[in-house]
Amino acid sequence: MRTGTILILGGGFAGVRTALDLEKTLGARANIILVDKNPYHLFLPALYEVAAAYGAPHDPYTIMLRRTVAIPFKDIFEGKRITHMQASVLDGDLERRIIRTDTGIEIPYDFLVVGLGSEASDFGISGVTDYVYGFKTLDDAIAINTRLTDLFQEAERGERRLPIRVLVCGAGFTGIETATEIGSCVKKFARECKLRGQPTHITLFDANSDLLPNVSDGERERIKTRLTARGVALVSGARVSSIESSCIHLADGRSFDGDIIIWTAGVRAPGVLERIHGLDLTPQGKMVVDEQLNMRRYPNVFGVGDAIHFMDHATQKPIPAMAYLAMDHGKIAAQNILRVIEGKELRTHKPSYGVWVAPVGGKYAVARLPGGIVFGGFAAWLFREFIDLHYFISILPFKKALSLFWREIKVFTANDL
Repeated sequence: MRTGTILILGGGFAGVRTALDLEKTLGARANIILVDKNPYHLFLPALYEVAAAYGAPHDPYTIMLRRTVAIPFKDIFEGKRITHMQASVLDGDLERRIIRTDTGIEIPYDFLVVGLGSEASDFGISGVTDYVYGFKTLDDAIAINTRLTDLFQEAERGERRLPIRVLVCGAGFTGIETATEIGSCVKKFARECKLRGQPTHITLFDANSDLLPNVSDGERERIKTRLTARGVALVSGARVSSIESSCIHLADGRSFDGDIIIWTAGVRAPGVLERIHGLDLTPQGKMVVDEQLNMRRYPNVFGVGDAIHFMDHATQKPIPAMAYLAMDHGKIAAQNILRVIEGKELRTHKPSYGVWVAPVGGKYAVARLPGGIVFGGFAAWLFREFIDLHYFISILPFKKALSLFWREIKVFTANDL
């Protein structure tokens, strides 16, 4: 018996997991359509590596760099009964069970999974849109890489005075990973070009009074020590008030000049959610779901990933946006769609997010495991690489997963000293 059309909006971690799990259980019984504006699934955890991969093989279209994190949907869905539709969502109507795309096509559905992720936020700060390098898409990372390469080559030719000033706004995990990896990139550049002194000055701005307020003091000190070792200066309590073409102004009156300004300060829910009639949204624009990732008014609609507002009843706080949580959402959404079809009670999402691995430059990471076990160094970096490989194997044919993993290792370890 066919179950109709299951429409998945967004090909991120949650959307891909939902599609694969549904196809595995329903097969030809369902028409599974995944809509994403790109032809690829972006492996966001390695985006910072793309930005800082100085010396990687370049071509007019940066194909080598793009292939390290852009995983074609045709490879993921090879041999599977899943249709990828390359389009952007324009709007929709939950009452009519219709989603409309920028291709002019209206897609009717029986079940809807909303996993549209997030988009960069400028928090209304003057100059962010005009003068900074964003850090949310593959094109953003490529643009940063191109700018850093140009700056380094100008310095090598004697056309630019050293140090090159790199300003990174936002000291969450993404900002820390980006700043420290650029530090590794700089060390290789300085060695190859036989530069004396300090070739760059990297400054990381944190709006909080202390780094990563949700981690322990011991974990924080490990990361701070690594920041220093990579030549990154941390400026805490630094709320940005405005940005000019080559300068950051802080609310306390201080200003910092930079040759490149990178914005990793935050994200917001995608604006398209406001155009899907019937969605329950928070004042911040996130989709409100219950403990089963479901909308109670529309039992055939589920929300997954960064775009949802899900309250953790254990902490009475919204859950954070993390890749492995998004994958859990995808698994539960797929299971609950099947349970709706079979008339069974839905499964409750019980999030657990005390585990993380933070790469902090080169073959070095800091990891927190279940039970509060914390370790750092090369072993933690290897652990992170194993996690990446495990993920690739979970979504790709085995040989393609190994090929992608090897390509990543080959390109991204070139700067490691």
